[in-house]
Amino acid sequence: MARKVLAALATPELIGYEYLPLQSPIYVKADPGVAYTYWLGSRTEMNSIDSQTEIVSAAFDGTGPVVFRRPVVSETFVYETTLVDIQPLDQFVARMNAAGVNGFCSVIDMNGYTLKLRRRVEANPASCDFTEWATDHPVGDDEYFQKISAYGAAGFKPLFNGYYVRDITQNARYTYEVVDQPETMTPEERVAIYNKMGATGALAYTALPVTKKAVYRRTFDCPRRWFCGW
Repeated sequence: MARKVLAALATPELIGYEYLPLQSPIYVKADPGVAYTYWLGSRTEMNSIDSQTEIVSAAFDGTGPVVFRRPVVSETFVYETTLVDIQPLDQFVARMNAAGVNGFCSVIDMNGYTLKLRRRVEANPASCDFTEWATDHPVGDDEYFQKISAYGAAGFKPLFNGYYVRDITQNARYTYEVVDQPETMTPEERVAIYNKMGATGALAYTALPVTKKAVYRRTFDCPRRWFCGW
């Protein structure tokens, strides 16, 4: 699979596209101004990649080559990382916020009870605020959609496991749309839906917890692509 993906990404039709390891091989071009370099490496390299290199595809059985990706950019960005302890859990958000004030906004790794956060060194750095959505009951579709929509309107995007983050130095906001699409589709049908939604600025985000209907997200007013994503 790794070799097939790498071969596809080397074709002229897919220059500047990213590979998304979903249910089927999907390729998406997120930004016309961004191109990517891909290469095959060994699994041992996964432990020593730099902050701009991503793991695109790796065999599930723990063997075989890995596809790595790195953006081709005209300028070099410097990243710094910091570690935040998850335990004790009642102090976790406070520790996250202490790091977020200094621009550490992106989670890039979780090792046991420790998170690794990353910030980009820039003239006008980000300053991030973290919050948690804690519930004491099972969440249905309506409540979930209302909550992520309310957080999105306030500039928060999901981080992981009920935690959300926003960059208070910009006015980014996120809107969501539920799309009733079949769970079983051919790759061609799935790509057709992605392109239909992508033409409206929406990208696949997640699924509703109960009905599993697809949820798409649009991002507005966020110049920091490294923070907001697409």
